[in-house]
Amino acid sequence: MHKLVPEIWFENRWESTDPVRVVDLLEHTTGWDDMHLPEYAKGANGMTLRQGLDYYQRSRVSRWRPGTRMSYCNSGPPVAAYIVEKITGQRFEDYVTANFFVPIGMKTATYFEQPSPQLTTLYHEDGKTPFPYWNILLRPAGAINASANDMANYVQFYLNRGAVGGVQVVPAADIDRMETPTRTWEAQQGLKAGYGLSNYTSIHDGFVYHGHNGGVNGGLTDMSYLPEYGVGYFYSINAGNGAAFGKIGDAIRAYITRSLQRQTVPAAGPLPADAQQYAGWYEPASPRNQSTYFLERLLGLRRVRFAGGRLLLTSLGKSTSPSCLLPVSSSATCPKRGPPNPSRPLRSSRPMPRGDLLLSVGPPTASPHGWLSPRSRWSPGSCWRSSPFCSMRPSGSSAVSSKSADGRRSAASVCGRSLACLACWPSLASLSRLRAT
Repeated sequence: MHKLVPEIWFENRWESTDPVRVVDLLEHTTGWDDMHLPEYAKGANGMTLRQGLDYYQRSRVSRWRPGTRMSYCNSGPPVAAYIVEKITGQRFEDYVTANFFVPIGMKTATYFEQPSPQLTTLYHEDGKTPFPYWNILLRPAGAINASANDMANYVQFYLNRGAVGGVQVVPAADIDRMETPTRTWEAQQGLKAGYGLSNYTSIHDGFVYHGHNGGVNGGLTDMSYLPEYGVGYFYSINAGNGAAFGKIGDAIRAYITRSLQRQTVPAAGPLPADAQQYAGWYEPASPRNQSTYFLERLLGLRRVRFAGGRLLLTSLGKSTSPSCLLPVSSSATCPKRGPPNPSRPLRSSRPMPRGDLLLSVGPPTASPHGWLSPRSRWSPGSCWRSSPFCSMRPSGSSAVSSKSADGRRSAASVCGRSLACLACWPSLASLSRLRAT
């Protein structure tokens, strides 16, 4: 990053050995805090991308070595977008319009406020009190307005692996790369699930989705698809009602998968001899917002215990049945020395074998004098990283399929990733059941 845009300020005390790279901006592995309040509060109508980046800089400080842990950060993609501007000599929004919106068929898509009545009014959770239009400071982080039809075309673009009407807008390998994390410690050990180039995996009822969601004041949206099945969906609501948004998503996913066959769950392998040494308490160690980390450390505590020949994971203060960590591969290995590689680690209370790291594909978690890796959301497929564990299921229940994508080719596309980094607010909410053609 420093070689490409030395004029953009950031701080990384490991820069000489672990520099912030473009891929870190896109996979959210810079170690930066998420945007601070002044960045969210600033109305940026009429400001350029460079002016937005210069307005407030203090959130762009690496809190750990870049390229090791994933922590969602809205200022990373805008820096990547500024690199696009510098290389192409075009305003980022114009470049995306010419190279993505137009060929994909997204006729109404724009990063800027549209004249009414094209633009939907966004409301508070009560569904009655309107929000004013939010001109966000860093538009590439999520400011796209688009119609439902445009978003249907966008989902189809992914299902057709970058092709539109028989024309390859981007190489299929670029779509593969967008769906594949590479930078975190667990990704380097071969875990395919996680956060790629603004495209992440989420597991629902045994199906592994790719895509991205987003939110602004009064608007929530989700774009997800199942590439192996050729089906996907997009929907959006114009009220900040998270409970309603979640129920709609559950109904949509149940509908589009009603006749699909789940992937076969891999057979569980034997526990390693030292498995019981991983018992202990774990705390989150890669917070998205440093200002609220004191709460996350308490509320995110997890306990791993060894009982009846099984490793059980429980959350502090929750009465639900513990989850059982199952080994499904013997190929995962830990670094011979040095700290393990979590994407969102958890510190543990004592030294642990094989690098003290516990990984999981989901929200924050914790670990005993080592690290435990969580994500921003829990999912049925998990990986216990320093040991070869790659599946998780509720204790005493049947396992849920968590098949991740096959190994992908590596060919990054900065602009393709930045386009995917969107919070789209269409003028109509719709469900599009799409199949690749």
